[in-house]
Amino acid sequence: MPDLLEAGAELESLKDLGIRMLTMASRVRVWLIGTGVALVLAGLAFAWHARRRASDSASLGAEAAYAHGDWTRAADLARRRLKAEPNDIEARRLLARSMARLGRDAEANAMFARLGTEALRAEDLLLLGKGLDRAGRKDEAGRIWEKALRLEPDHPETLEQLVILESARNQLVEAAELAERLALRPGWEFRGELDLAALRAELNDPARAAAELCRALARPEAARLDPAADHRYRNLLARSLLRTSRTGEARDVLRKLLDRGSDSETSWLMSRAALLDGSTSEAAAALEAAGSYRAEHPLEAEPGPYLGEARCVDCHAKEAHLVRASRHSTTLVRGTGLEGIAYPSGPIADPDDPAVRHTFRREDGRIRFETGVKGRDDVLAAVVDYAFGSPDRYVSFVGRDDRGRGYVLRLSRYQSGQRSGWVRTTGHTAEAESGHNFLGKPLDDPDGVQKCLFCHSTNFRAVLDQTGPESHDSAIGCERCHGPGAVHEKAVAAKLADLAIIRPSEATAEGRVRLCGQCHSFHQALPLPRTDPFWIRFQGTTLPWSRCYTESEGAFDCMTCHNPHHDADRSEARYDRRCLDCHAARPKDAPPGPTGPKTRAARGSVCPVNPTTGCVGCHMPPFRSEPLHATFTDHFIRVHPK
Repeated sequence: MPDLLEAGAELESLKDLGIRMLTMASRVRVWLIGTGVALVLAGLAFAWHARRRASDSASLGAEAAYAHGDWTRAADLARRRLKAEPNDIEARRLLARSMARLGRDAEANAMFARLGTEALRAEDLLLLGKGLDRAGRKDEAGRIWEKALRLEPDHPETLEQLVILESARNQLVEAAELAERLALRPGWEFRGELDLAALRAELNDPARAAAELCRALARPEAARLDPAADHRYRNLLARSLLRTSRTGEARDVLRKLLDRGSDSETSWLMSRAALLDGSTSEAAAALEAAGSYRAEHPLEAEPGPYLGEARCVDCHAKEAHLVRASRHSTTLVRGTGLEGIAYPSGPIADPDDPAVRHTFRREDGRIRFETGVKGRDDVLAAVVDYAFGSPDRYVSFVGRDDRGRGYVLRLSRYQSGQRSGWVRTTGHTAEAESGHNFLGKPLDDPDGVQKCLFCHSTNFRAVLDQTGPESHDSAIGCERCHGPGAVHEKAVAAKLADLAIIRPSEATAEGRVRLCGQCHSFHQALPLPRTDPFWIRFQGTTLPWSRCYTESEGAFDCMTCHNPHHDADRSEARYDRRCLDCHAARPKDAPPGPTGPKTRAARGSVCPVNPTTGCVGCHMPPFRSEPLHATFTDHFIRVHPK
């Protein structure tokens, strides 16, 4: 019995032990499972964090690569980031920018489109504009860049692109303003100053051009200019110094350049410095070293001061007399000359609103333009500074209000045969908000008048500053087309073969059209067909569209038909004869006409309708512009549908 009891007790003990072991095993199993899950979760967490760190690292690496100009690596790292985070907008932006920098515009445009218009920043718009520019869509590029500046007014790369674009459009005033802003941006001072100096030189402001160049070339960045660019800017500095009679400083610059090695342009500039100093023998030696530089650049302005048209009369009396009798000499009226214009004797009604009255008043030797609106006590007024145009055709006025703000005044005077009158100035709208703009159209900027003076005077800078002998020219004087004459006067006195003056007759046809086109062209592209009447006023734009020009092998240009020293001939028969120099029927083996192209292929066909007369009336018909009350000849020479 005791044995059985002991056996039962052992069984119970074993049972308890088994239960305890099972419990322990269960706990171990649970622990093992929990530990496994924890390890799995830890592994997943580690992998997620590792992936996140790799993604973040890719993002940071992409930004760093982009900042250092490594566009390919930036694109690769941005793609890696997007694989981990497909909705990362900044990674997509960085990839789009990198593609644009690499010139892969189609891919970049698609990615920018996914960002959405509202998410685009100034740099994004800059790069989109660059793509449009590369595709030849320059006007669209310009609009995109202007939008970029509205988002970030001083974005340096956008400013630089607009400087280039406006310079190409011949909008030099706007380009200079942009370059001035660029020169104020940290890190961009050097680039901006160089651009501004070049534009100042083109805008006939040599003193400020020299100052900008001295400042730029003294910067540490100047040491990193490539030799050709450095030489070019230092030659420009010497030119600007010579224009302001600082010949000693110019000589120092030129000597240092010549010490580096011979250069035809530098030697040519040295010959001009020597002439201005009266060193004839030195000038002759430098001129010989310059070789054919002048002959290769017949339209390059001489680097010296102006003399004024009065000095030209002594040697060029015939030409000076013709110019003074032409419209070129009446295209600008200012100062006391303004009093001689036939103003209305009393108030006249606005052409579009009879409640508005305009009055010209003579007051203390000045002409005052006043605008009043019926029912209002205030009177808007401006003092007339300039009259632009031809008094026997059409004249517009520019003036300043009491605050000094410039306006193109609302009324212009026209003369058409025996008829004359006052009309709304072209470019103005019939409506004027609350009557305030009935005074006129505000100029784009404080110096906007220089755009008008550029084409209506010898040197607009001299007119604005009222300095220099050329400021007394009647309007467009000799030096507007022939360049400053001080060096020319010295060269003639020294009896040099090089007369040191612009000679358009020795330029190419393209060069002559470009010279005339400075003022007789429209310098912006517009979405208008070439047959639109808008273009007819701009002969320098339309003539190069003509086959007579494109197929003449350089033998046809403005001066084929016109003498720039006097007004255009009104004889249609005379111009027909010019046409027949190239288009008359001749035997196949006959030599070309006396003024025509040099090969038969370039002479053009003979008109099958009328081979002897009526050329101009048919192929260059007149067009009446009612707003200007004037008739213009269409210089896009072609077969017209009518």
